[in-house]
Amino acid sequence: MSTKHYVLFIGASASLSSDLTSLAGRIANSKIIAPAMGKKLTGVNKQSVHTAVEALFTLMAADGTQLETARFTLWAYGPPAPGQLQILWDTFGRSAWIEFVPVDLMHKDGPTRIFIERRLKAVLSLMHVVSLAVYSERKTSPLPLPLRNFRSDVSDELRLFWYRNLDQAGLKTTIERLYQKFRQRRVDGQKKYEDDRNNIFEPAGDSVCHGQPHPIGVGPEQFIAGRFRFGVSLFKGFHYEVSAAKHQTLRSTFTDGSLNQRNMTPERRKYINIFPNDHLLPAK
Repeated sequence: MSTKHYVLFIGASASLSSDLTSLAGRIANSKIIAPAMGKKLTGVNKQSVHTAVEALFTLMAADGTQLETARFTLWAYGPPAPGQLQILWDTFGRSAWIEFVPVDLMHKDGPTRIFIERRLKAVLSLMHVVSLAVYSERKTSPLPLPLRNFRSDVSDELRLFWYRNLDQAGLKTTIERLYQKFRQRRVDGQKKYEDDRNNIFEPAGDSVCHGQPHPIGVGPEQFIAGRFRFGVSLFKGFHYEVSAAKHQTLRSTFTDGSLNQRNMTPERRKYINIFPNDHLLPAK
């Protein structure tokens, strides 16, 4: 079975939304999501991003195929203004592979569609490189890390638009550099990694990943972030078993996928499971 590909366009006009649906017939096994926005809400803005989240979440939930691998690319005219880019990145920066259509194609529906279709071939080859690091090499790679809770220079870089303008060779070089920085955090040569707060993150074995691609019970953004990392599938149920390096119990404050703070000191837990989308289990 070919890999499903969710193609999401942010801030489409009504006419572009209609035009982009024809891509479904030319991109293998694709789902095109391009919510039509009113004239004052086209482009990247808080409302268009929120509408896109809801549309993608609704489609993914209805598909009912969350155990399958998939791809997720996000498209918008840009780059947008810094504030607008921040809204986009805060929502989709961990989950999507983000591409920008040149601003001079705005209001040109046909050329916009053609640009996306032509660009996709190169994008998919880049995403294959990312998939190796996110999925196949997840136990030694920094790319699936819970970026809010693994405090380090590696996760600081991954929170930025780190892959923008990279070709395949540049992408491989950048990922290898991130691997090298991450390897410096290995604990005693094991597949365990220590962050700046002296917490140990141990990638979970396949047998304890419980057959789910993401934790349930979280909102749309967390659902999507639990399914994808930089546009490629996360391994179903993959998480980290987190413990303290210098204490018997955890003493840090962690941030969950909904940005709630959880102080672990009073709980006196020896470990907690943290998923790539920062979902914390067991619950408090």
